[in-house]
Amino acid sequence: MPSDEIIKRLADRLYNQNVMDNRERGSYAEAMVWQALLIIDPAWKWVAAGWHPWDFQKGEGINRIRIQLKQSAAKQLWTPRGKVIHAFSTQIKNKPSYFERDHSKEPIEERGRFCELFIFAWHGIYDETCNQRDSSQWLFYVIPEKSLGSKNSVRLSDLEGSWLKQNGGRKASWIELGKVVEQLSG
Repeated sequence: MPSDEIIKRLADRLYNQNVMDNRERGSYAEAMVWQALLIIDPAWKWVAAGWHPWDFQKGEGINRIRIQLKQSAAKQLWTPRGKVIHAFSTQIKNKPSYFERDHSKEPIEERGRFCELFIFAWHGIYDETCNQRDSSQWLFYVIPEKSLGSKNSVRLSDLEGSWLKQNGGRKASWIELGKVVEQLSG
């Protein structure tokens, strides 16, 4: 069987379903966000291959903008609705030990969150209309990293409440996402 046929079958198996496994949904969400960014500015790069500390980047050196994407969904393959924790990790971490080996020319802090913006992507539909491939069913919350202070996690209730706006963040649909990122990164 030719490799392109294997790739097509694998992609269909992993991504062509209304509810995706966490790993596949994460990659799918990254692709969806990248598309929203490219519509506004083709300079955005998707750099998240492997264990890169951030997912998207525009520019180089000290003038770059780095984004980390965190995603979650109400409907999971692996747990009933009542057990899903609606929070996103934002822990401050040490620089990964492999980073200089794999990205020797890329500057990085010794410790931090390694981004200027966070995008928290939430798919909140749990009923029979749930389709995690449908970008119109997702909500995106964009917030400057510096606004997080010492918070190790952000709850969905923080993002839906006044906390988001009070800390310089914005809620967006997929259609609005690229524009909101540009406004908050400018």
